[in-house]
Amino acid sequence: MSIEDGITEELVAAGVPKDRIVLAFHPPEIREHTGYAVA
Repeated sequence: MSIEDGITEELVAAGVPKDRIVLAFHPPEIREHTGYAVA
């Protein structure tokens, strides 16, 4: 598990909806396939 994975899992576990989390370490064209917010 990477640091990014741990942080996102903690946010979701804390009740933050996935559509409010932007995985900025992925380029925008990849973000749309992650299940998280694009931007």
